Amino acid sequence: MKTKILESSYIRFLFSGGIVFILEYALTIFLTELLKIKPHLSYALALFIESLFLFQYHKKITFKFKSQDNRIKLRFGIIFLSSYILNWGLTYLLIKKLTYFVAIPIVTTILSPIIYFAYKKFVFTKN
Repeated sequence: MKTKILESSYIRFLFSGGIVFILEYALTIFLTELLKIKPHLSYALALFIESLFLFQYHKKITFKFKSQDNRIKLRFGIIFLSSYILNWGLTYLLIKKLTYFVAIPIVTTILSPIIYFAYKKFVFTKN
């Protein structure tokens, strides 16, 4: 049972997402609080830095995808850019009503399952 759970790509996605979220959140706080960069700009930079890591991680670990087809990079880029814009846009709107401390986790929680299924269906697919 424990092995089955660990073999789930969704569990691996949540695990990596949790680690990346902590780093992204910490970077956003550092840039905002210590360097006095506006929260929405700090978050945009943190999301960009996250993107540099996520493609290889999701390809090799989350989805255990072996194909070398370059089209997956394009599909990943499209999904990532779409999720980046949606994530940043929703966070930007929420920051107007809430603090960025609260807005970022809310948006991340809502979008995570949607992003996982988009990657699974359109990027790391067996077709």
